[in-house]
Amino acid sequence: MSILYLCGILSTFQICLLPGLIIIKLLKMNGGLLKTIILSFALSLIANHFMVITLVAFKIYLSSTIYAIFLLEVILFMIIYRHTFVKPFKIIFKNEASMILENLSKLRLNNLTFNIINCVICLISITTLLYYLYQIYNNWGSVFSLWDAVVSWNRWALDWYSNKFPIITWHYPQLLPINWSISYVFMGDSTIKLFAKGVSSFFPFFILLAIFDLALRLKQTGYFIGLTATGTLFYSITQISLIMFDGYAEAPIAFMSFTPIYVLLFLSATIYTKKEIANYLKLGAVLSAGSALTKQAGIFVAIIYPLISYYSVLKNNTDFNSKEKIKNIISSCAIIFLLIVPWYIYKQIEINKGIDESELNTVLLIVHKGRTFIERFIWAIKILEKDTTLGIFGAYCLIPITIIFSFFDRQWRIINLILLLPYFAIWAFFYSYDIRNMAIIIPIIGISMGVGIENIAAKRNIFIEVYRKIISVKLFYIFIGIVFFLLSYCLQTDDVKVVNQQIELQKKILDPELNKALYDYHEKFKFKGKIVTGYQILGFLPELDKYYVQDYFCNLELLKRKIRKYNARYLLQRIEHIDPSIMQYIDKKVSKNQFEIISKPYGVYLLIEIKGEID
Repeated sequence: MSILYLCGILSTFQICLLPGLIIIKLLKMNGGLLKTIILSFALSLIANHFMVITLVAFKIYLSSTIYAIFLLEVILFMIIYRHTFVKPFKIIFKNEASMILENLSKLRLNNLTFNIINCVICLISITTLLYYLYQIYNNWGSVFSLWDAVVSWNRWALDWYSNKFPIITWHYPQLLPINWSISYVFMGDSTIKLFAKGVSSFFPFFILLAIFDLALRLKQTGYFIGLTATGTLFYSITQISLIMFDGYAEAPIAFMSFTPIYVLLFLSATIYTKKEIANYLKLGAVLSAGSALTKQAGIFVAIIYPLISYYSVLKNNTDFNSKEKIKNIISSCAIIFLLIVPWYIYKQIEINKGIDESELNTVLLIVHKGRTFIERFIWAIKILEKDTTLGIFGAYCLIPITIIFSFFDRQWRIINLILLLPYFAIWAFFYSYDIRNMAIIIPIIGISMGVGIENIAAKRNIFIEVYRKIISVKLFYIFIGIVFFLLSYCLQTDDVKVVNQQIELQKKILDPELNKALYDYHEKFKFKGKIVTGYQILGFLPELDKYYVQDYFCNLELLKRKIRKYNARYLLQRIEHIDPSIMQYIDKKVSKNQFEIISKPYGVYLLIEIKGEID
């Protein structure tokens, strides 16, 4: 039996559901299975973030502490959900069942063509949702393999796992790596990365699940179209499709940024009391703060959330007087401020003291390569076609036209004017060096397209949903079945097998051919000392990480100092990234037989053995 695998599964529940389910129940915000799961996922991530920071601050972020907290949560969960477990599943699913029946009642029995079209739209959207669910299964068991996930996000997670605040994070917030670290603390081992990596693959699916829930609640075909459009956009943007399941922050920030909008949209779909609306607006503020704690781009969502909440929910609501509306806005602002400001102040203090560095100069100026603001905007428009599979028609016609037609919907007119268009402008002028920075507005673009297409067709609130009879199975038996399945799986797996599998996968991250060449050389000759290299992945390769010394090969004197300091015996760097002065120095040393070029079977990398003294 694999104890590590069982601990990993338990950690996944802690990361994704348990804290959130407790919070939702205590705040009496459960109302629909899908809504409960979606909000629990987001709230669990936020709750874990603050829990881990607190534990690390007191140096008690240990397996024993986490086990104790988890046990208390399980006990509390069983107490507050004790009545839910004895209910038939159809009662748990009654909100969704009711919404499906309401949608069925909207069918036009005398218009077969119309019904077929809506049926096809609905089935395509469900297929898209199921495809992203399949991607969770497809990516389960793998390890982080791409650059940022390995050398930044997971490196920070390993620092948290070591019961210390991470170093060299710039201004990057830590919600994502903190939650990954929980899986390592549960297992007491950071070798197995499949659970941390697995959690990363949940985010795209949960975005689409939230859109699906809105489609049911709002009874608008446009949201089904928007679900498919969002799923398509994620895959059509090449730089996002390559990394959205590998541990980059683009899918998480898109999910966390969409959840406060999701809350505001479902508020418009159901009649709530004044107190419930006020509570949900506060929940939206917490979620928008969670966005800013996931990646810096989320700060924009946190800033504009009070404005959107006012215009979309409060402004025309006669239940609230002017004083109460202002009070709700101030409450939202206060929640957002209190949750996000401490981290950014802490990081700025470290930067001011020289403990850490700021990324702002790099991302705002250097990466733009001297482009003016006009040139940056032109560049942004070009890469919408260049770095996507949308083509000229998709990038310059379909998306803009459908978004324009979404303005006929009041809610989406507000969202587009306050969120979509301003963020697009900020991206175009400041962050268009990478199309991935558009991630947080992809769900907004997708739904806007769907609503716009529905408005163009002028056929609102009608679609078909294939409704299947809900089997009256008590939730308790489903729970027992899941537990039995998970325990059976753990019994078939052993720790050694899981660890060895993860190690072998870790050896193949980013550049498998280069890694294999390095491992082959090490197996045959054994590295005799440190390797100075710009290939940062070396620091994360099992067995070879102990040889890693980082250098960018831009400064000859700095390179010499590092060789002397670490008594390095090898150099490894991309040939085109070696400064000409360093290349001349290498050639000189090679001519004197003090350096030996081992070989060049490493693609664009050069491996050199140092045999003589460094002058």
